[in-house]
Amino acid sequence: MKMGKRVKPRTSDVPREAQILPETPAQILPEAPEPAMAPAPEPQPEEASAAETSDGPEGAPAPEASGGSEGAPVPEAFGGLEGAPAPETSDGPEADPARRAGQRTWRLRLRWLIPGGVALAGLVLMGCLYLANSVITPPARIQMEPEPLPQDPVYEGVTPAPTPTPDGTVTPSPATPEGRREGVYTIILAGTDMDDYHTDVLMVAALDTVNGKLDVLAIPRDTQVAVRRASKKINAAWGVGMNVRSGDKSERVAGAIGQLRAELKTVIGFVPDAYAVVDLKGFVRLVDAMGGVEFDVPQDMYYSDASQDLYVNLKKGRQVLNGDKAIQLVRFRSTYVEGDMKRVEVQQAFLTEAFKQLLTVKHIFKLPEFAAIAQENLRTDLSLGQMVWFGQELLKLEEDSITFYTLPGDATASYLGTSYLLVDRDAALALINETINPFTKDITAENVNISRLRGSRSQ
Repeated sequence: MKMGKRVKPRTSDVPREAQILPETPAQILPEAPEPAMAPAPEPQPEEASAAETSDGPEGAPAPEASGGSEGAPVPEAFGGLEGAPAPETSDGPEADPARRAGQRTWRLRLRWLIPGGVALAGLVLMGCLYLANSVITPPARIQMEPEPLPQDPVYEGVTPAPTPTPDGTVTPSPATPEGRREGVYTIILAGTDMDDYHTDVLMVAALDTVNGKLDVLAIPRDTQVAVRRASKKINAAWGVGMNVRSGDKSERVAGAIGQLRAELKTVIGFVPDAYAVVDLKGFVRLVDAMGGVEFDVPQDMYYSDASQDLYVNLKKGRQVLNGDKAIQLVRFRSTYVEGDMKRVEVQQAFLTEAFKQLLTVKHIFKLPEFAAIAQENLRTDLSLGQMVWFGQELLKLEEDSITFYTLPGDATASYLGTSYLLVDRDAALALINETINPFTKDITAENVNISRLRGSRSQ
């Protein structure tokens, strides 16, 4: 409904009662005298037809307002009439000057607030990056150069030099120590079984940030090590060390990683700089967070062992493996003719595909989810900043710059009726020096303790 123009008449000219005129598009109010204090523009005069109303029949008289007398002029204080000229409001072309001034003030403020806000956000971002860069650092080097290793069996609970602190970490070394290859960092990568006793997956990785490559050496779980316990397999080192120390979980993990480091040193000739051990649940969650891994399963796989909580049912062929199927794949070995060596080969092939698919742009936005999984399921001596540093360096790698190797040896050997991998010392040293050796000097036979225990036989 159009509203008539509000005019304030003089008190002497307005009757006590007013009549509402008939509503018509051409209707106007009788021209009222101009108010003394607030003069307003006069509307164009038009004749009003009392016969043309919207509510009554044609020719009917206009309805009387309550308390009004017929024919009296209508005070604009009652809100105006439909069809009358629209009142001038602050939104119209002739808006109130104070209102227009306020709008101009807000426009000026916005002109400064928008670029000012952008600049402030930029300063905050720069501050965050500065703080992040102050904590995103590479891990400390542990061992500076090859060391002679006693040719005695490793005892349970013994730890390699340098001695880890109670939390499993070691004293940091200088950023650029003599005797170390520039930009080379080593780390133990392991995955434990459902009981968190054996390492089903054991690898040593060397990240070369200068040449932009990652070499990963797999240590088969059946690798024979010089120890005094009944089981001579290296995959028992984690559980043995876990049970040697009493106390809370962190104490037991420190014992486990200390024992694993000691036994690994007898095989590869040095103590890796850091470690990262994930359990099965973490592995499953990580693969699921990636949306699965596309992989070509080499053969049909069926196996069931309630004692290991291991149930495998996979079909041959290329497919997307979720976390549960991926764990079935990397743990399976029952029908491999080559035994554990074939399982290591399949594990390497799967991890290669997983790395390739992980190092893609779409997974960058999942880093917070990956970090949460790592925090809950990963045991490591790396700080958050060091893990971020590793992640940044891995993202710089090309797909073909990641290479997996397997410790050479005889996988058909046995000792007291149990299958073992007997390490080929010369071949192993040659491969280690070519791939994961972090020193400027070669690792030699005096730095390892690789020997066949009496009674070991090859088939």
